[in-house]
Amino acid sequence: MEKSGQLGFGSERAKAQLVQVSQISQLVPGGQRLIWDKQGDVQDSIMEQAPMPPAPTALRLQFLTPYLPSDKAFRPEKLEISRLLMAVIRRVSLLQYFYMGCPLEADFQAVRECAAQSEIIRIALRSHKTTCWSARQGRAVEFRGFLGTVDFAPKDPELFWPFLYLGQWLHIGKQASKGFGRYQLLCR
Repeated sequence: MEKSGQLGFGSERAKAQLVQVSQISQLVPGGQRLIWDKQGDVQDSIMEQAPMPPAPTALRLQFLTPYLPSDKAFRPEKLEISRLLMAVIRRVSLLQYFYMGCPLEADFQAVRECAAQSEIIRIALRSHKTTCWSARQGRAVEFRGFLGTVDFAPKDPELFWPFLYLGQWLHIGKQASKGFGRYQLLCR
């Protein structure tokens, strides 16, 4: 983040400086654990595992930024919950592989089969047009995605819950690195 801030963000290349990295913690007074500070000193390299609420049996996934599925012919009424669930797992798996240096240990075939047996309860997605800056093209580019909610019941909630919960901060779909595909989970 420090190097990104030095290079600058956005079309105007606004500069930024990383001051500190902290982890929100329930185990320390004040609720924050300092991990790294401005002088580059690592205070505590061991991150504590974030607490995770128990898995609900039915969920509402609410897209807060446009979701751009990889399927160009995507129609909300034809949404396959298994593709959505596998997109979240794929995102977690790829980030773990490239940033942690180890592959995700999971039986992907079993996960895929379980995802296919999950049930959609209600879909309320609407088309949404937005723009974002393309540094490669040097101009604003228009994107069309979907906002709204998807209510569903995973066949095995315990299996998918860690991935879905983490995915709220990782985003899914095309342009996830630009902030698209951000969702929030609401228990039903």
